[in-house]
Amino acid sequence: EKAAFDLFVWDAHAATKLAAAQGQGSASDARWSSDGFYIAVACSMRCEIYNNKATLQKTLKLDGDARSCCFSPTNHNGDNQFVVCAVGNHIQAKAITDNYTPPTFEGQHPEKVNDVHWACGFVATACDDGSVVLFDAKSGARLGCIEAHDDICKSVRLTKSPAAGIHLLSGSEDRSARLFRLSGGRL
Repeated sequence: EKAAFDLFVWDAHAATKLAAAQGQGSASDARWSSDGFYIAVACSMRCEIYNNKATLQKTLKLDGDARSCCFSPTNHNGDNQFVVCAVGNHIQAKAITDNYTPPTFEGQHPEKVNDVHWACGFVATACDDGSVVLFDAKSGARLGCIEAHDDICKSVRLTKSPAAGIHLLSGSEDRSARLFRLSGGRL
């Protein structure tokens, strides 16, 4: 038997299902684009892009099973240019349309990447060895690595506020969350 996943789009206020789709294989992550028009689903050997009506728009082939995925922020035209995926011990960026060339992210992580987040001009990853790695979103250059946790790091998010600047939040299987402030693109 082939495994399949179900994708549902819900109206949270009305608690009603708006759309549904079924995909092949197993899905490990799903993320909305910042404009709310698209959903990226991390799957076996691919990342699938659906519209908000749960209709498949594009399949991006990967060189391994995707554990996590994230859209790049929209550009000045309002386009979602790229999706970045955690695949094994590295990350891959894929262009959503042929109009753009995705950055290539430097190096591999020492262990499996569990989560990836693209925001505030950076890409951050959460890794099995407890580390968080930070990359420049435009060039793909590796900016830094911090041993954030004593156990597997499962999640990472970037945020920016006018008063406090850019912060990175990570969560681990050791039941801890850590908050880091970025200074000049460094952790």
